[in-house]
Amino acid sequence: MSKAWKAIVLVWLIIISIVSILALCRSFCREAAIGIDYSGILVGILSALVTVLIGWQIYSLIDFSKREEKNREIIDAHTSIAKNMMENKDRGNYLLNDNLSDIYKNILTDDRSSCIYEMIHFKVAAIYYAAIIGEYDVCEDGISEIVGYIAKYNPTISEGRRARLVRNACSVPNQNSIKNFADLINAITVIKS
Repeated sequence: MSKAWKAIVLVWLIIISIVSILALCRSFCREAAIGIDYSGILVGILSALVTVLIGWQIYSLIDFSKREEKNREIIDAHTSIAKNMMENKDRGNYLLNDNLSDIYKNILTDDRSSCIYEMIHFKVAAIYYAAIIGEYDVCEDGISEIVGYIAKYNPTISEGRRARLVRNACSVPNQNSIKNFADLINAITVIKS
């Protein structure tokens, strides 16, 4: 409620209170000798009801302001929780893909090219999620690992898989903040098919 509106309501409340008090005074100042003045009693009851109604309106206005503040606090808390959940989801995706790449790194068997492809694929996904949460030093370490594995194992993968790796690497956000990002693209494009 705006300040102007509150001022208007306050002025009306004062006017209504004055009229109610005047009505009470008029109803009790009658000089009837012995008879009961029913109209005075009715005016008195109505004046009392109007006064209670005005008091209730003032209480409701104050109570509404308090509820509005509490609701704002609740909304802010829920917004903060949702933001943290989204950040934790990205962190969880990063950790999942990083761990999957480590698994494929450690289980290199006879089909080394396939395992190296899977390791590179998951490491690129880990770099993607690390870039989302702003862990650029982690991205640079991951790129160094990928470049090292490609140089060490000299894998051969299909053209489609290489194109998929390039497409995934190019989708990494904030590439300018990752110092050795160009090394990742260069290393993937020189993989033999």
